[in-house]
Amino acid sequence: MRLIGINNIIYVLYISMAKKKSVEPIVEEPVKEEPVEEPVEEEVTGGAEPAPVKPKRTRAPSAYNMFIKDNSHLVKDLPSKERFKALSVLWKKSKEAPAPAPKKAKKTKAKK
Repeated sequence: MRLIGINNIIYVLYISMAKKKSVEPIVEEPVKEEPVEEPVEEEVTGGAEPAPVKPKRTRAPSAYNMFIKDNSHLVKDLPSKERFKALSVLWKKSKEAPAPAPKKAKKTKAKK
């Protein structure tokens, strides 16, 4: 008994297709596209009014903020990362030394 391999099956199909003389090409019909109507959003009138915006409170600057502001001119020639490293070292040293009397923070009005 002889086993039929997949190659033999493919060969037989190829030969049977080659013998057919009337092979018609497949022609696809053009598909007509219909215009899609998009829904139009209507303006909403009336209803609830938006809540009024509350003015934000500005916090008083911390001692660290004021220190950075006062001493940033000392290291302005350094790149940003190194500048803040140097300022952090100065901040730690100033915490160890007796601190002068702190400046009073100015109160600022919130912007509307």
